[in-house]
Amino acid sequence: KIQLLEYDDVMNQQREVIYGERRKILLGENLKENILGMIKHIIKVEMNQYANEKLYPEEWQLGELIKDAERIYANPGTLDQSELEKLSRDELKEKLESVAVDAYNAREEMFGEQSMRELEKVVMLRVVDSKWMEHLDHMDMLREGINLRAYGQRNPLVEYKIEALTMFEEMEAAIQDQIASLMYHVAIVAPNESQEEEKEIPNKMKKLKK
Repeated sequence: KIQLLEYDDVMNQQREVIYGERRKILLGENLKENILGMIKHIIKVEMNQYANEKLYPEEWQLGELIKDAERIYANPGTLDQSELEKLSRDELKEKLESVAVDAYNAREEMFGEQSMRELEKVVMLRVVDSKWMEHLDHMDMLREGINLRAYGQRNPLVEYKIEALTMFEEMEAAIQDQIASLMYHVAIVAPNESQEEEKEIPNKMKKLKK
């Protein structure tokens, strides 16, 4: 029984974090700044993956970095590989961040500030909720299978806590990635347009589901 309570405690801690995030979204506190912060984190991850500081510049995978940037925040053609090759690592990071912020501001100008704030709220809530529901399913599966670890002389509760944390961090990364992708790619549909077009945002969200 004590062990069951400890399993529940792990879930409650994770639930608190997610509900805290939802509250911030509902209160609408600096959602644009939050999203731009997510983008900068994604750029940092990209830099570590494709232009790691331990590599010589000629070893950087700039083609892959451009492909990844265009998947999320960069308009196709904005980043030119031959231009990027001339930049230092710090300049490359600044260039990516500048492209991301400019593209975001351009969308805000196109949709209007108020619509963009509303879109941020809708997208963030939908992504957090859908990823949390997926995570709950994965946690159920983990909990069902974890007791089998006892046969390998490993403490199932310790294993559960380690894997639960890893899965939670992966979910948080997936949330950031999907929110960023959607904010640069979904369209805002006017209320008087057809029902079919009104489904555009949810359908794109499904398509972009990681």
